[in-house]
Amino acid sequence: MAEYDYVDVTTGADYYGEGVCSAFTNKHFIWKRSINLATAGDALVGTAGSGAFSAADILNIFNVVEGMCVNNVVVEVYTAEGATCTADIGDGTDPNGYLKLVDLNAAAWYQADGTYGGKYLSMDTPTHGVGKLYTTADTIDITFTHNSTDVAVFDVWIAGVYFNPIYVA
Repeated sequence: MAEYDYVDVTTGADYYGEGVCSAFTNKHFIWKRSINLATAGDALVGTAGSGAFSAADILNIFNVVEGMCVNNVVVEVYTAEGATCTADIGDGTDPNGYLKLVDLNAAAWYQADGTYGGKYLSMDTPTHGVGKLYTTADTIDITFTHNSTDVAVFDVWIAGVYFNPIYVA
């Protein structure tokens, strides 16, 4: 198992979200991270053409800070892996807290429902799917559950509210 911090090698962008806060309140956010496992694997795991994530490897894709509440996580797979490949999405506390066993070998949308939902978003948990409020900084992570994960292309979307107080001077 290895842990990697996602950095877009084309743009140099770090793993804070791509996207903008709501224009109305500056407290709501919708972030998107586009991930191409061929280029991410090459950049992080090995040399061009040979990089692949293995089972139990973790890819940190978003930073979250104290006061953020993540209410939804959605994945859209554009290019299938070409072999059996699933992944979990969670954080440092629960690796599949948001989504579990997302099928990266099927071009489809995945959301927190009875099949894919983790405890932070599932309606079957005591929190009733309200998400997770972060009281300390953490990362939203992908944990791969199969070897040779190096072809899939997908977007991960997170949405939530930032409860940082506004100070007026």
